[in-house]
Amino acid sequence: MTTLEAHLAAGRGRDSVAVAVLVQAMAAAGVQIADELARAALIGQLGTTGDTDVQGEEVKKLDLWANDVIVEALDATGRACTLVSAAPHERVPLLIGSLEDVRLAEEFYAARRA
Repeated sequence: MTTLEAHLAAGRGRDSVAVAVLVQAMAAAGVQIADELARAALIGQLGTTGDTDVQGEEVKKLDLWANDVIVEALDATGRACTLVSAAPHERVPLLIGSLEDVRLAEEFYAARRA
């Protein structure tokens, strides 16, 4: 069996380093989220925030917290330009790679909100 690290280290394609950095950040965020889920009931992280997301569903405390963990993890890589999430009701601008990246992100966000 090949580990995630070994697969990413194989470096296939011109953007393999950037993709590897992003995937590793998401994997680390996933571990952090799993650890929090294991103890959520003990530390009062269950329940809702009282807000509603863009799909009309109640926002859960853990969903909002997990969203923040993922945003912070991806922001720390310096490889993401923007994130779109249902949780905070808005785009989360990060490091901007290029004006083309921003234009594409804006189009995606607009289409998702429609």
